[in-house]
Amino acid sequence: MKRVLMLVLLPVLVSGLALAAAPAASAATIIHVSGTDLGPDAGTTACQPVNDSGTVLTCTTPDFATRYTGDLTGVIGSNFTWTINCTSNRIAGHGIETFTGSVAAAGSGTLTWATKFRASFDCSTQTLSNLVGSATIMSGTARLTGLHGRLKFLGQTYSGILTRSHADHW
Repeated sequence: MKRVLMLVLLPVLVSGLALAAAPAASAATIIHVSGTDLGPDAGTTACQPVNDSGTVLTCTTPDFATRYTGDLTGVIGSNFTWTINCTSNRIAGHGIETFTGSVAAAGSGTLTWATKFRASFDCSTQTLSNLVGSATIMSGTARLTGLHGRLKFLGQTYSGILTRSHADHW
């Protein structure tokens, strides 16, 4: 009889212990952010023609910087690669940005995100308009460790939803 009870109870005890040892599912903290890009220090841009007519250019800007206000308050350093098409008056690009500052309801530190963007561009006046972009947060430091999410850019404004699991919370 003891052997039968052990055979019946052992799986129940083992599964109960496994459940007790498993980490509890944690809810995420959701942080809505929005604000304004105060304008860039355009950095140093180097462009090379891609076609014979010189109407399509590939450019790099390794030291683009800007300041944010609002729920993200701080400075951003960027490294962008972009393509200008003077025939269609469009640009498109991507890059890595590192934000150093504070995030409302989260704290201070750095966030690094990958950005993609597109805009209208007048090659004769070098005027940018209708900027649209998105970014995916890749990592954070200090009080911003564990933040994940996406940002959207429209002109000189940004908005987004950031999350942090409670396991990552300080």
